[in-house]
Amino acid sequence: MPIKKGSAEKKHYALMYKWEFIRRNETYKSDYRKFIKKIGLHPGKYKQPPVNQKWKGIDYIPSKYEQEQEQYFYKEYGLGQPNNPDLSMEDLIKQTLNKFKDEPQIAQEIVLKTLLSGMFPYEPTVYCLEPYKLKRELSGKPPYRPWPRTSQVEVKINIQRPLKEIKNDLDLIIEKGRKILNVQEEQRDDRNHWVLYDMYLEIWDLKHKKRKTTAQILDHFDDGKAGIRDKIIKSIPAAEDMVNGGFRKIGNTPIPF
Repeated sequence: MPIKKGSAEKKHYALMYKWEFIRRNETYKSDYRKFIKKIGLHPGKYKQPPVNQKWKGIDYIPSKYEQEQEQYFYKEYGLGQPNNPDLSMEDLIKQTLNKFKDEPQIAQEIVLKTLLSGMFPYEPTVYCLEPYKLKRELSGKPPYRPWPRTSQVEVKINIQRPLKEIKNDLDLIIEKGRKILNVQEEQRDDRNHWVLYDMYLEIWDLKHKKRKTTAQILDHFDDGKAGIRDKIIKSIPAAEDMVNGGFRKIGNTPIPF
């Protein structure tokens, strides 16, 4: 999925590639097939517009099963909703642009941001914190309520308190919450690796879609440059790793509009 440098999509390369790795993941494809198969057994409901009231469109109320699956796909893959793995990122972009074909005034970059922010929703780390309550309440009921989708918490900040005290109390809440949830540190890497990502995707497709051997893959990339074969040998397991869970290193990030 090569993208020209300097394009409007440059800031969002990582998320676009994240989908390409996810859709090649066998567990994801299996999860998606199960979801589609069962969705007919647990349909949601369409809420009709009230009588004598103008209402553009019809609201859809997802079933309990759909809501549970939405949480699962977010937790496992960072997706806001399950998407068809047969569709590439370019396919999804074309679909989204087609939805806005009657509104040409909307810039393509805005359409792309709308697509990505829906596919990979970003959750802020903390909302707010009330330092003066912490020392009293941490010994009993925590001063926050669990976020329904993940382990995110909502707290309050008294910004009139000293900054050092706010930071100390915030660290205390994070440390206590992570200990309760037994959170394991996950290393994320959001650097601009799109050149490597292109290579990884091409290697994976050559191996799994075109059934090429390692020797054939090496010959495919061998351009006579020194060290290229060693680089490809190292990239073959790296490509497998990215598809088989390494995509989680590409963290969901806020997309400014």
